[in-house]
Amino acid sequence: MRWLFSLRIRLIVLYTGLILLGFGGLGLWAGQQLETAAEEDFEHRAESEVAIVARALAEPVDHYLENEIDQSGVMGVLQNYAQQGGSHLTLINNQGRAWLSTLGPVAELPTADYLTLPEIITARENRITHETRLDAGDHWMIYTAAPIVEDGRVISIVQLVLPLDDVQASVQQRWATLALGIGGLGAVAILLSIVISASLTRPLARLRGAALRIAEGDFSARLPDRRRDEIGQLANTFNMMAGQVQAMIEEQRAFASNASHELRTPLTTIGLRVEALLSGTADPEKHTRYLHEIGAEIQRMRHLIDDLILLSRLDAGSVEIGRDVVDLPRFARQIIHEMDEQARARGITITLEADPALPPVHANLTHLHVVFRNILDNAIKYMGEGGPTGAAPCIHWQIRHEDGSLVSRITDNGPGIAPDDLDRVLQRFYRADKSHSRAVPGAGLGLSLVRSIVDAYSGTFTLTSPGIRQGTTVRIAWPVTPPASPQARA
Repeated sequence: MRWLFSLRIRLIVLYTGLILLGFGGLGLWAGQQLETAAEEDFEHRAESEVAIVARALAEPVDHYLENEIDQSGVMGVLQNYAQQGGSHLTLINNQGRAWLSTLGPVAELPTADYLTLPEIITARENRITHETRLDAGDHWMIYTAAPIVEDGRVISIVQLVLPLDDVQASVQQRWATLALGIGGLGAVAILLSIVISASLTRPLARLRGAALRIAEGDFSARLPDRRRDEIGQLANTFNMMAGQVQAMIEEQRAFASNASHELRTPLTTIGLRVEALLSGTADPEKHTRYLHEIGAEIQRMRHLIDDLILLSRLDAGSVEIGRDVVDLPRFARQIIHEMDEQARARGITITLEADPALPPVHANLTHLHVVFRNILDNAIKYMGEGGPTGAAPCIHWQIRHEDGSLVSRITDNGPGIAPDDLDRVLQRFYRADKSHSRAVPGAGLGLSLVRSIVDAYSGTFTLTSPGIRQGTTVRIAWPVTPPASPQARA
């Protein structure tokens, strides 16, 4: 019984009901109009016919009244017109008595005084009208009459009687034709409603099937998008959503794989060092070195876990936007001072250029610290021994006020980034050194974390590089006015 609740059945029932209701009402109205028109046409025909008969009988009746001819001469004319029109004719004198009729002997006629009949009364007033009533045999008949006038005086009245059987047969024939026409149109309309309902429900069935495939883990499911109507737009939207879900799932799988790899490596190192320490075979020098290595790996894992937690909160939109008023140039000098020892160890110089009287920004100091420390840390780690022309390695930080934002451009003359890697380095756990060498520390989360934090503050983050050994430039535009929403956006 589930088919009774299907959308297709309900659409077909709805369309069919509306079609039958519309065509049925239209057919009923049209049939009544046809019936009324047929009856009026029949009545006008009777009035026209009796007028013609009255004019044709004027001369024979006058001759009869003057005894120039007998009743048989008048009866011949009367019967001739009666046969032509399929009617019955009766002649009535001015005293209201029938004196000649095609119905039979006048003595056997049911009406003794015709002067009381409506059509006879109007005929004596030189007008023609009609009336529908039952005859002696309970058959519906049309009665009409016309005066026979000679020399301006009424010499007799002719009554015409027509059975309604002919008009009823004509009306029934028209009803039958109308019913056949409406039935044919209704059948065509119902077939069209079935086709239309199928065209609407078939894409929904495909959508359901594709959604079930995605629910079962087949993220390659897509819908045909050849249509240009709303259903085609729905298919395009579904395909776009499926692609985004597929990309998100693949990113999550890669994230889980990379995260487990990044955590497994330090745990393996710690495990090996702990086993060596517990075995008691390590001399005091190795004992101290192993403890330092264990501490370093623990610190590395702590930083990685902190970054993962912050990324997760940023994705969920649960990180509170900071409202601290920060002097960015002063903050930049502090970060450079913190990174100076690490930079000098690699022979790198960090310089700062800032416009005077810059407005402050509003942010959480920890978030700012994560952003710019990651940028400088990446530049230092990947700098190498020299720039593209053999010049001393350097990093230049420029701060400008542009279009309501403080724009930081951090440029280095290091190894640069290959065009194929330029977009991918922003992916989580992606590193330009494909081997993930431990010689360059880090898990590949820095730039992804930077972009997420900048996006949360409604800023912009761009990374550009002309190519290998041509340096890299990071541009961060941090709004001077804090975002209106107190929560970070995912």
